[in-house]
Amino acid sequence: MRHIYLINSDSRAAQYGIGTYIIQVINCLSSIDSLRLTVVSMNSEDGILTEKKDNNVRYLTFSKVYDWRSEKEIQRYYRSVAFLLALYVDSSEDNVFHFNYLHHEPLVDLLKKIYPTSQFVLTLHYLNWCFTLKGNIKRLQTVLDKAENDRTEEEKYIYDEYKQEVSLYRKVDRIICLAQYTKMLLNEFYGIEECKLTLIYNGLIDQAIFLDEVERMQRKRDLFFGEGEKLILFVGRLDDIKGVDYLIEAFAKVIKKSSNTRLLIVGDGNYSRYLQMSADIWSRITFIGKISKQKLYEFYQIADVGVMPSFHEQCSYAAIEMMMHGLPLIITNTTGLSEMIHHQNVECRLILKEDQNELRLSVEELSKCLLKIVTDDCWAREVGKLNRCRYKDAFSLEKMRMAFESFYS
Repeated sequence: MRHIYLINSDSRAAQYGIGTYIIQVINCLSSIDSLRLTVVSMNSEDGILTEKKDNNVRYLTFSKVYDWRSEKEIQRYYRSVAFLLALYVDSSEDNVFHFNYLHHEPLVDLLKKIYPTSQFVLTLHYLNWCFTLKGNIKRLQTVLDKAENDRTEEEKYIYDEYKQEVSLYRKVDRIICLAQYTKMLLNEFYGIEECKLTLIYNGLIDQAIFLDEVERMQRKRDLFFGEGEKLILFVGRLDDIKGVDYLIEAFAKVIKKSSNTRLLIVGDGNYSRYLQMSADIWSRITFIGKISKQKLYEFYQIADVGVMPSFHEQCSYAAIEMMMHGLPLIITNTTGLSEMIHHQNVECRLILKEDQNELRLSVEELSKCLLKIVTDDCWAREVGKLNRCRYKDAFSLEKMRMAFESFYS
């Protein structure tokens, strides 16, 4: 029998997209009779090593590393994990080690030595250079083309990260890409054989609850919003890569023409910076912070439009949740985000333009798109319906489960 070891790590990323992904993969794989599943969680606050079983899934949890700055400490930690994991791995089984973090390469090396006949799979959730270059592929190409002595310190760092990623991609047997764009990138810019690459979109179980107009108005009152307010919803971390600064600037233009509009910002991050940017329009922006999924879904039920002005996304769970709830969604044409919404919703896909070697988003175009949605209810409903169809066609949990069953068959 094939036994999947799903490798996870407690981290900031685990609290966001990767954590959600792990949960959904567990839901998918645990329902496939031909597979066994063990979830290996590292860097945990629990004891040195704990084991438990739940619904035929085994969970192995390893304690945290106390000094991630020490390379020696990190290497010792991974050796300990590999040694202890060997106590639970049956070498006679068809074992697959499924990784989710780029920095786990040392553990890949150790396990490949211990289990040379096992398969090693990586789901690629992020590309490190995208955070530094805001997903600007032209700038990446410029960095790669430069002679070593001509690179700046930042460019040397980017180049080293790129080479390290290539090293890991070549070591694993198969790579799951969360976007067609990423699959193309790995093939053309990293030189990874297409036969190693598989596209599996993220998926979510359909938990959308649709309210009628009376229920929706009551929910808005319960959350202390005006019945007539148009609600623009952003969900994500508050940092540069998410384009929050562009959103706040665009919203300032929107309320000059549609004063009964409110921007809801859900997520944690650098509040002080964005509060300063919002100084003149504080009364129209609500910073909600990080909230539970149950509470977040209440906001999806009352929002009029979702917005994701990001510079880098793979297959955003926030975008999937918004489409699942039938919201019109404004996105950028960055990396994997561009292919997520329905192809007919071209007006909701904003173009990032290069300016002085940086990608920029037009505040004017974003404000126009927001304004059109909050002032044209009929068009907004049609856009929302298309997004709901797109969710069911591409991003449901059943679609994801079927893709994984095929991948591991």
